[in-house]
Amino acid sequence: MNRWSPPLRGRLKINIDASVFPGNHFAGISLIIRDFTGQLVEACKLVERVRDVTQAEVVAALKALQWIIQLQIQNVIVEGDNKKVMDSINGMCNISPWEDGNLIKECQHLVSYLGNAVVCFRNRKYNQVADLLARKMCSQNRTDLLKSLVTSDEASVVKEIIDEDFIAGDNKDEDFTVGDHHYRFYNPTQ
Repeated sequence: MNRWSPPLRGRLKINIDASVFPGNHFAGISLIIRDFTGQLVEACKLVERVRDVTQAEVVAALKALQWIIQLQIQNVIVEGDNKKVMDSINGMCNISPWEDGNLIKECQHLVSYLGNAVVCFRNRKYNQVADLLARKMCSQNRTDLLKSLVTSDEASVVKEIIDEDFIAGDNKDEDFTVGDHHYRFYNPTQ
């Protein structure tokens, strides 16, 4: 079974996901920060008005990059499960329509500004906690929430899933490439 893989020691990883509310133009967005040991550092959920799921995924990436600046954290990997969006942020392809292109350019600007942030695609199976939280936002149809940290009840559920995800997962060393850059994730418990 494939599961979440930790960042290198001294780095943080933000897993992002978005889920569009059925029948309207609102999306539940989740941002989950974990450290190299797999421990939850912080989590955030938002509701944003969007045109479609692609735009929701772009907005999730933008919100994650803005949150990095707000929290003043360094050495961060942002992982999302929409390959076209992540590749577009990395300049590897173009995205349309133009509204999303402007959001992508803003993401690219923030990645450049941060200097030590990496944005990359990871399959949804590596992103189960963020996916679950985004879907929970949709199932509750909580369009009244603009932004909030995860509640204590949600935090306990998220922590339980994170513990299971990290312990039970196949967290072996893993390599991937973004553009000209090569990255290696490893399991510090091996």
